[in-house]
Amino acid sequence: KGHTSQKRFIEQTMGRLAVKFNSKVVNHHPVHFVNYLRLYTMAAPTQTIYNDGNAVDDKQLKPYRKNMKIALIVPQYNHLTTGHAVTVHRISKYLTKHGCHTKIFSIDSIQAESLTKELQKFSPDIIHGFHALKTGTYAREAAATLLLPFVITLTGTDIYNSYSGSQLNLLKRNLRSASAIVCFHNSIKTEFSKKFPFIAEKCKVIPQGVELPSLNINQTRQTDNFTFFLPAGLRPVKNVTFPLNPFLKLHYKFGNLKFILAGPVIDKPYAERVKAEFNNFGFAEYAGEIPFEHMQDYYISSDVVLNCSISEGGMANSLLEAMSFGKAVLASNIEGNSSFIKDGENGFLYNQEEDFIEKAQKLILSPQLRLDIGKAGRKYVEMNCSPDIEAKRYIKEYENLASF
Repeated sequence: KGHTSQKRFIEQTMGRLAVKFNSKVVNHHPVHFVNYLRLYTMAAPTQTIYNDGNAVDDKQLKPYRKNMKIALIVPQYNHLTTGHAVTVHRISKYLTKHGCHTKIFSIDSIQAESLTKELQKFSPDIIHGFHALKTGTYAREAAATLLLPFVITLTGTDIYNSYSGSQLNLLKRNLRSASAIVCFHNSIKTEFSKKFPFIAEKCKVIPQGVELPSLNINQTRQTDNFTFFLPAGLRPVKNVTFPLNPFLKLHYKFGNLKFILAGPVIDKPYAERVKAEFNNFGFAEYAGEIPFEHMQDYYISSDVVLNCSISEGGMANSLLEAMSFGKAVLASNIEGNSSFIKDGENGFLYNQEEDFIEKAQKLILSPQLRLDIGKAGRKYVEMNCSPDIEAKRYIKEYENLASF
């Protein structure tokens, strides 16, 4: 108000940028202006560049307002059976606890046009998409229409899939346009920086949180069967049939082994092949899609929890949940898993089938080892995975963006 020269500077600069992007600038919105300046001046993501060229730390900025409204967009949110849904449910719960108003939008049940209309009704301060490709496009288009900043949280497929052509271009466009990008661990940020060096400075690390159950973890289970439990959605990246042949060898040796797989069908052709293969092994059972509120029964009744993924976007919910229940975990030695599992200390990591068999056998033979590993895993979660701290870190990021 009253600064005609500054207003003219903003209008002229945004006009030139609009031509460069072949897009229409509506109302000369300052959020877009600041984002463009950040992109083209390579400003640190924790700084705001003003039209006089000075940079100011966002820490100096006061919160935009209390009771921010956050729209959370997720690929699927049915019965809380996918990792994305569990993550968003937890974040929404703790954001609400700390004073935000949240609403979750699932793109598997809403069209893009309807999503924008529903977002207009909710009138959020921030749009937050989980999955740069699947929800990033929805978030970007809605944010452009509503003139809002938007955040993207990266997943494993965003980083480790070999995208090409139009998909890669779309992914890059979503990431370039995002006001902020979040990943779960430094190892994922490092990989992101290698793949997308032009926007590496946007990426921030906010570790996953876990709600700790109240239970006695000082006792091992007393049962005739030794149960390995694999919670995973049925899609190729989860590699859920890998344990079948190793367990066949262990079943011949020990006789009382049981392998339970539980998770939603994500890839139907792959799921049909999995179910057919499981039918060939008497010790293996596909328990189907288990509602989130009943998952604790499966964790409690298992001896060891598995993760056989080919890639993970950081910290797998299923492993963190298992560790919170004091369960020993055996996981594939991939970047996401090794970021928080220390082999032989708070869990086990395997490389090949022989390694898997050796470590699974150790866990079968030693109740004390399972107990010690389970306690160490629980301690890790207690020390590093507070959902309250997770929510406060997101709120700080939201406040920085909404300050404009």
